[in-house]
Amino acid sequence: MSAVPQQESRRKRRRVSGPAIDQLSFLDLLYAVPVGDLATRVSTATPAQVSSADWSALAVIMATIVFSWIGLHKDRAARLDKSHRRGPIGDTKFWSLEFVQFLIEIVIVGVYFSMGLYLNLPAENKKATELPAEDWLTGLLLLIFILYLAWDLIDTRLARSGPWREPAWDGAVVTMKSLIPAAAIFIIVLITKPQTPVPVIILNAWLVILLYAYRFAQDTWGNCRPED
Repeated sequence: MSAVPQQESRRKRRRVSGPAIDQLSFLDLLYAVPVGDLATRVSTATPAQVSSADWSALAVIMATIVFSWIGLHKDRAARLDKSHRRGPIGDTKFWSLEFVQFLIEIVIVGVYFSMGLYLNLPAENKKATELPAEDWLTGLLLLIFILYLAWDLIDTRLARSGPWREPAWDGAVVTMKSLIPAAAIFIIVLITKPQTPVPVIILNAWLVILLYAYRFAQDTWGNCRPED
């Protein structure tokens, strides 16, 4: 009989703790732009003529966008009950770190959109004669991690000396460590210039693993970890 009151108590705590992590915002609408562009490209392509290498590149781009969207909402949920200077965008001053952080978020979504421009998804009666532009794909991914780091560093300033400062710094450290393999992969691609589908597919598989590992690390040790 005690299980029902306990479940009701948990539901009440969730309601008073703040918005759910899937609450939509202006940034969520921006995330829909690169996803919609990718959907359009896939719908107008001839699947039989798309190479497995390009499908793997599409997987990298989708993983980047989806993991980022989830991470953004998990970060918001993690800091609901902690002191943090960033409030609603309507209260943000144009000359402030909050506004700079918001601009970085918009730029990041713009880079997500740019990644899709380098997909080779041929329409009907056109064959895919080239491999995905892996130098651009890995270069843009490296740029994304650099922007993530800039966002995290601003987050540490916004947190100041409050209880959010430690998770914010931990999140920045996780991003710094993830930046190293992203840079290494980019340099390797520039040097080796993969010319056959198999190395490209393997490379893209590692990129998806890197993206997943980054989000897992943020969940476990970074700015998305639950309160102790």
